[in-house]
Amino acid sequence: MVEKKLAWYEATIIKDMMGLMGGRALRGGMSTYISSKIYQGKASLLRVANLLEATIDLEERRALIITDSFTQKFAKYITEYLDNINMEYKIWSGAEPEAPIPTIYEGAKICEEFKPQVLI
Repeated sequence: MVEKKLAWYEATIIKDMMGLMGGRALRGGMSTYISSKIYQGKASLLRVANLLEATIDLEERRALIITDSFTQKFAKYITEYLDNINMEYKIWSGAEPEAPIPTIYEGAKICEEFKPQVLI
């Protein structure tokens, strides 16, 4: 078996350091992503709503709230804040632990149809 030699830019260390080096291609690809953040505390829902209102244009405000059948009842706490910032949302309660492939396809289909900007 012939071992394929990696190009210099395919090396793991280069990929990991590209953002620090100011690579334009990487910056362009990552500019639309916000790293995950965990908000907690009494004002956390308000902080998230303010962040969404400030960063997403009104006509693009769509959120998909992903729950399972048990946690679906807690979505109402989130939807109150989304209503305040005029964000359209859909609640999908089909999440499962160790999700089987058909469940993943179902979630992907909902995303393709609804085109959410935010997954909660």
